[in-house]
Amino acid sequence: NQREDRFLDSLEIDEWGWHELGEKFYRPPLFGVHEIEEWFVKKSDSWMARFYALLGEAVESHGRTFNLGRLQLVRVEAENKGVANVVPQEAFFAPQEGEGSARRGIHFVKNSMLETLRSELRKRLARVFLEHVGVKPFDEKALLELRLADYQEGCVEPGSKHVEDVKRILRCWKKDESIEEIFDGVPFLLGRHEDGEDIWLAPEELCLDEPYQRSGLAEHFDIHERYPLSPTYSKSLTDSNLRQFVDFLRAIGVQDE
Repeated sequence: NQREDRFLDSLEIDEWGWHELGEKFYRPPLFGVHEIEEWFVKKSDSWMARFYALLGEAVESHGRTFNLGRLQLVRVEAENKGVANVVPQEAFFAPQEGEGSARRGIHFVKNSMLETLRSELRKRLARVFLEHVGVKPFDEKALLELRLADYQEGCVEPGSKHVEDVKRILRCWKKDESIEEIFDGVPFLLGRHEDGEDIWLAPEELCLDEPYQRSGLAEHFDIHERYPLSPTYSKSLTDSNLRQFVDFLRAIGVQDE
């Protein structure tokens, strides 16, 4: 398609300033997504880093907005010195330099690529753009989100590993209550079904009753349509952890009255 070819040719970064390039990328491409992604793969690390820095300047200094979350444009660490680009939501900034290949299956922004930028200003602007399009730091919250994805996909069984997940969540919540938002709609808690079996449920599908508190909610499923939290946690958590767990449940939307 000649129109797509001309479009790709017009994106040569050496020929265009931030404004012209910004005009091309301020919204998702209407055509040729696959061709654009293949074009990115052919670009060198230094070119990609300059590209990020240029658009980072557009974001920071000129208020540009780029909606490019569905494009595989983030250069990440790859095995055997290959080239790998992923969508922004699948990429993370490594916690420390050199840790980019330490965790299998997790995509870290390629540090050596960013290091091709000579000035600290350009490195910072590259990061500004990557954060803008959805790349996140690989911190405790990111680890929890990855683990919660396992619950979403039904890959977790009730048992000791789930209890360890709960303890880890409580430790993280104690440090940063803002993580409460990541649990919305995620079936990572055990509720007691009417047939007596435990099932995975999201916070908004649960209520608190015995043995955690006396609320009477377990008897009124026909009114609030929420299952009581499974009693298993009362047996597997210490008293201190259990008190914190109940506070956490209330904070994320489990009904308690």
